Amino acid sequence: KGLEFVQKSGGRFILGAISPFVQALESRLEKIKGVNDLVIAGSIRRRKETIGDVDILITSENPKPVMDFFISMPEVAMIYAHGDTKSAIKLKNGLDVDLRVVSKESYGAALNYFTGSKEHNIALRQIAIDKGYKLNEYGIFKGKKMIAGQTEDDIYKTLDLRYIEPELREMTGEIEAARKNNLPQLI
Repeated sequence: KGLEFVQKSGGRFILGAISPFVQALESRLEKIKGVNDLVIAGSIRRRKETIGDVDILITSENPKPVMDFFISMPEVAMIYAHGDTKSAIKLKNGLDVDLRVVSKESYGAALNYFTGSKEHNIALRQIAIDKGYKLNEYGIFKGKKMIAGQTEDDIYKTLDLRYIEPELREMTGEIEAARKNNLPQLI
């Protein structure tokens, strides 16, 4: 049954089955000296039923030891990339994990960007363009000046939207609801 699921799901993992492993990984990385903020982003943060990979976002003034630890964990099967601000690995269980380091000033913008969904991000970028701004994973810019980016709430406020919870970021009407201050209360 497990093999059938993998074939049908395109290599995706069931969130409930992989969550304990991801939480243990998160706990281990949080303990590394130099890690200030750490969050699991992507489809895990959006609480999708299945996930294809893990996106981890951190802030750190000294990311090299964090990156070195990350790529040398015993469960690493392959290293796709290893750099100062991004490392990507494949684990022995088949899960791909990306680790990114961002500045404190861009943390909220990066968290929003790497949480997704892609369609939600495209819509936010269009709203920014319509307001004369540029939105990317580093922040919201008016010309070359960053005007928001430290928190996700700043991103949404600058775009005149109520904060949208990660679980709702699927382009199913959440932006219109945020404009009308009519987002559902999550339980």
